[in-house]
Amino acid sequence: MNDYREHPSVVAHWSDNQLTPLNEARAADTTVWFPLPEENNGDRIWEGINGRTEPGGQVTLLGIPAYVYDLNFGDVVNVVRSQKGPLVATGILLDGGNFTFRALLTDPHEPDNRWRTIAEEFARMGCLVDAISERFIALSCAPGLAQRVADRLQDLNADGTLDYETGRTMLGT
Repeated sequence: MNDYREHPSVVAHWSDNQLTPLNEARAADTTVWFPLPEENNGDRIWEGINGRTEPGGQVTLLGIPAYVYDLNFGDVVNVVRSQKGPLVATGILLDGGNFTFRALLTDPHEPDNRWRTIAEEFARMGCLVDAISERFIALSCAPGLAQRVADRLQDLNADGTLDYETGRTMLGT
């Protein structure tokens, strides 16, 4: 693997009136690696996502993808062990049904705590949240909540608070 992007996944939800680490995500027992499109210089970049190994050897994803498209929290993936040792995904076995969104907060004039306010707002709505940095937040939500989340992200985009994208480029993947 030439390069990688891994962050210790701290998937949180709204519980007891605060952002709280999701117990299920804290129980992850492995990291699965997903290739990203090659860079212009031909280097391959990989994203590592935490997961739980299932009895058949597949892995259920317990992290929110920050860079990989058409992959979501709760998806079950087939894996193989690479020659270098890490598990590499070979495909999605079961779509967990969730939707992924990514939000990049606009650069503030001064350091601020907007990431927490935004993370808490979406967690209160029912999203799982992974604050990858103070400016980059990954969100996962159930299908019934996806349009409401997209609408709110669009409002925040329109007022200049953030830029966002959806992690799904097609349904059923």
